[in-house]
Amino acid sequence: MSLNSFKVQRGHIIRKISNDYQLKRFVSSDWHEKYFSIEGADGLRIERATQTWHLLIKINGKMYHRTFGHYPEVSLAVAISKAKQAKEDILSGKFDNRPPAPKKKASSGTRRKKIILVDDLAPEYFHYKLSVLQSQKTNKNPVSTVRRMETHYTNYIRPVIGMLPPDKITNDEVHKILASIQDSATTRKKTKDVMSLMYKWFVNAGYLPLSKSNLDWEGIKGALLPCSSVARNYPRLALTDVPRFVAMVLEPVETDRDFMTSCATLLLLLTAQRCGSLLCPDRTPVGDALQRFAKWRDIDFEKKIWTIPAECLKVTLSSRNTMRPPLRIPLAEQTIDVLYNIKEYWLKRGFGLEPEDFVVPKVDDPAIPHKSFTVRELIHALHTKDIAQGGKGFFDPEQPGRIATTHGFRSDFQDWCLSRRYDILLTEKALAHEGRDKVQQAYQRDDLLEERREMMQAWADYCWSQA
Repeated sequence: MSLNSFKVQRGHIIRKISNDYQLKRFVSSDWHEKYFSIEGADGLRIERATQTWHLLIKINGKMYHRTFGHYPEVSLAVAISKAKQAKEDILSGKFDNRPPAPKKKASSGTRRKKIILVDDLAPEYFHYKLSVLQSQKTNKNPVSTVRRMETHYTNYIRPVIGMLPPDKITNDEVHKILASIQDSATTRKKTKDVMSLMYKWFVNAGYLPLSKSNLDWEGIKGALLPCSSVARNYPRLALTDVPRFVAMVLEPVETDRDFMTSCATLLLLLTAQRCGSLLCPDRTPVGDALQRFAKWRDIDFEKKIWTIPAECLKVTLSSRNTMRPPLRIPLAEQTIDVLYNIKEYWLKRGFGLEPEDFVVPKVDDPAIPHKSFTVRELIHALHTKDIAQGGKGFFDPEQPGRIATTHGFRSDFQDWCLSRRYDILLTEKALAHEGRDKVQQAYQRDDLLEERREMMQAWADYCWSQA
């Protein structure tokens, strides 16, 4: 690449990109540049950390800023087309960054103070949030998390308060934002969380005086009407179908990928753990986030224990804001057999698994864990196969038409434990749930490992009862 492809802008080296190959290469690299500019569209650039398209252009002495979504959802060609259209809109007067300021004759020797709007601060906030998540090292995919937050901001928050300064945000605007979300209580809650965190950042970053931060969040919540949709649980297997499901998973498979998927499915079911502790999400994490999946160093075959470090759990801090202890999981005999089968499989391929290797590596790329979507595919494939053989499939018994999920395995486990009269405290410990009573948390700190061992073995025996 020639020296002409570099230029300096606002203290950052901007690398010009001219084709899709360069774009894919640079956005996935560890280059230190914050932005890459695009040839063929003046002012168009992509932010490397969040892969967001930005148009920053100066026309007639005035700066204009627009965003066009994220790469790869918005391709290079589409972004260039949108940038050119936006420039035409600006020149024709169809687009302006903000409402025109009232004309006021400034006295000599004075300068009018620039009004900073929420939309001006949003990119800075999301960049700050990304850096915080990356430094905390408790989120497996910070970029995806920040992207989801940006989506909530763009879809719901920006249209109402984007053109307001932070000190002009009132309860009415916040209520209007949340009241507009009627189809999903979850979406409403997540939007409220994004807005609340942004508002706190405005105060702490000095953009909003504390004396003017007077939003009544509880009052706003009380004034909202309920959403039209009802929150639904993750679909699960019917408890009586669990042994039949396991028997089908244990049937011989044709490909290496299917074998590894079957092993992963059995491990999740037998240990009742979250998928994210063992398997990689659809979008592969990078850097330190990739190191927070189960590795062979976490498995103690002699003591039959799988230890999940606190930083690898879904919730790393307790409600008392202290680091949670590691989660120790007693392993049943069937679970040990599945783990040995994984080791034997890789040994036959000439690849002995080391302590730093993932417990369930991806077949064609052992440097990353097996993908979680493969387990979803397996459940759906077994569901279809069971129906074709005259069975009823693996629908959730309480949610007709919804096929079981891996997270539903945890519900099956708890229902089975309660039906066998096991203490609820044992099941909560096994599921890594944190009790709501802070006093109880302070005093009840034993993980009851040996008490749970018999329970986990009995659960495995039930799962294997038709194998």
